[in-house]
Amino acid sequence: MLCFDMCCKLMSKILIINGACILMLHDNLPYPHTVSVEIGDLSVNFIMTSVEWGPVSIVSSPLHMHTMHELQFILSGVLQIRVDEDDSFCVPGNSLLLIPPDVLHTNGDSDGKRIIATIALQPLHQEHTNRFSEFRYYCALFGGVQKPLVFQSSAISDCVEKIVQLPNLPQNEHRRKNLLAYLFIQLGLAIENTCEGAAERHLPQLGNQYNHQYYLIEHHININYNKKTSVEEIADILHMSRRQVDRIVHQIWGKTYAMLILERRMLIARKLLMKTDMPCTKVAEEVGYTSYPGFYLAFRRYFGNTPEEIRVLHRN
Repeated sequence: MLCFDMCCKLMSKILIINGACILMLHDNLPYPHTVSVEIGDLSVNFIMTSVEWGPVSIVSSPLHMHTMHELQFILSGVLQIRVDEDDSFCVPGNSLLLIPPDVLHTNGDSDGKRIIATIALQPLHQEHTNRFSEFRYYCALFGGVQKPLVFQSSAISDCVEKIVQLPNLPQNEHRRKNLLAYLFIQLGLAIENTCEGAAERHLPQLGNQYNHQYYLIEHHININYNKKTSVEEIADILHMSRRQVDRIVHQIWGKTYAMLILERRMLIARKLLMKTDMPCTKVAEEVGYTSYPGFYLAFRRYFGNTPEEIRVLHRN
């Protein structure tokens, strides 16, 4: 867990995340609520999942994880977080907590106010493929974040307060966007400065030919592995035929799209079995299986052990 004070002049592209969450503070907006923002060839979807006002007692949650990045802005009080059963820490008020996908965590009992949202990055079709790609860069930047990060800044707190106090009227839309852009700018470079070289480490050694396809397919799998998904969805987004996408997937990973989905499901299922007390039937549901026998057979074929055996072997 890393924590630092961000200066006001940081320049980048991610705090719309936080800003979009703040938009949800107005009572006339429904929950969950999604806001999409376009930056270059990147579309950022901010999904507001809940707002917890207080002072109230935030009841502890079971050990769980998400398929997308989760953001929690702690407006007041102190939030207790435990990661992977062992590492625990407190997040003070006026802080932004970023939790990467597939990180097991639980929120402890806390008093205060917080805003929770998840984000998803999607590509926008661009005719000029040689230009700088915000989609590729921010997929790499976020992909380089491997553990929860906590950001503290008086500048963020002041900006949040202005957004909260700004009436939700059409004439304030331009002002709101400016405030959100200011927040957005700070978080991007904050990640860069905290996880130095994160984007570079996550860049695949594919050359320019398949960079865009790599990030699109990887991100699509990250957020859809537990849903009914197909290679046709990727083909529609890339404006390619299924045969072209199959060839690209095989050239990048040496596997089929179905094999990539199966691999992700099995690895996540094993992690849940080893790290949590979640019933095996629930684990099957979490990774996208509607039938436990189907999950049981797939798991045993993949690992050579049943789900129950993996859990027992790990605990012994």
